[in-house]
Amino acid sequence: MVAAAVAAALAAVPLIGADGLSPALLPLGGVGLVGVLFALLGFDFMLAFMLFAFAAEFATRQLADSFVASVAIAYATGLLVLCELITSVVTLPRAARVDRAVAWGRGSAVGVAAVVGATASTLTLVGGSIRVGAALLAALIGVLAAVTLFAVVTTRVRS
Repeated sequence: MVAAAVAAALAAVPLIGADGLSPALLPLGGVGLVGVLFALLGFDFMLAFMLFAFAAEFATRQLADSFVASVAIAYATGLLVLCELITSVVTLPRAARVDRAVAWGRGSAVGVAAVVGATASTLTLVGGSIRVGAALLAALIGVLAAVTLFAVVTTRVRS
C-alpha cells in the first residue's frame, strides 16, 4: 500500500505544471506504475523498467522546465525508498511481513535508505554548485547515486 502511494507520487510530480508536456509524460508515468505493480507481484525484473520510466519522466520534465533542487532531491530519495519497499515485499514471505521485529527492521532499512538517498542527492547538488546548466546534470547524478545505493542494498539483502 505504501509502495503504491510512493509510486503514484513519483508518477505525478513531473506532471505538476507540465501543461503542454503532459502527453509525453503520461506514458512514462504509466509504464512506471505498471512496472511497480508487476514488481510487487513478484516479477522483480520489472523493477528496472519502473526505474527507467520514472527517471525518464523526471529527466524529460527537467529538460523542458527545471525543477528546484529540493524537488530533485526528494524525487531521487523517493525512487530509492520505493525500491527498498518493493524489495521488502518481494523478498519476505507473507507470514514474516506481519512480524513486528521484521517490520521494524525493514522500516528502519527504508528510513536509512531515505536518509542516505537524500544526503547523496544533496551532496551531489551542492558539489555541482547548482548553476542553471549544472542543475540537471547534478539531479541526474543524484538519481543515479540513489539507484546505485539501491543496487547495493538489494545485493546485501539477497545474499
